[in-house]
Amino acid sequence: MKKSYILGAVALMFTFVNCNGNDGVESSENPVVTTEVSEVSQEEPMQEDKKGMVFDKNFHDFGRLPKGETFEYIFTFVNESDEPLIINDHHVTCGCTVPTYKKGEPIAPGATGSVKVGFRSGVKPPHVYNKTVILKTNQGDYSVRFKIDTFLPEAVDAAGE
Repeated sequence: MKKSYILGAVALMFTFVNCNGNDGVESSENPVVTTEVSEVSQEEPMQEDKKGMVFDKNFHDFGRLPKGETFEYIFTFVNESDEPLIINDHHVTCGCTVPTYKKGEPIAPGATGSVKVGFRSGVKPPHVYNKTVILKTNQGDYSVRFKIDTFLPEAVDAAGE
């Protein structure tokens, strides 16, 4: 019985001391990433409470669609700041998500703009995907998200491809 307490204590100590693999030392080679865990919701998420790029809808659910095609959705927004808004860059988690926008073109205060987001379903296996596009602007980062459930069409399944 005493052995099991000692083994448990050693295992617990090892977990706390070496849980992130870098012995508590932060460096550019081993950055520490902190992620908040929150309840996952299928509802439209709240847009950050800041002026600038304010989307009419920042989440889109494509639903269930056949694999192999490219699906697109256009997110529209209003520049609610007092200065021109410029989209300088973007970040996506994989190459299957392709945003299209007017890079470097100023959007005047009160004017509308858009970001077309394409999902290339042919490069991924059938699955439910939740994707995020982060848009980097002169006023900060903004994000849009979408969900898509791809499947193989019955004709393709029957042919064994």
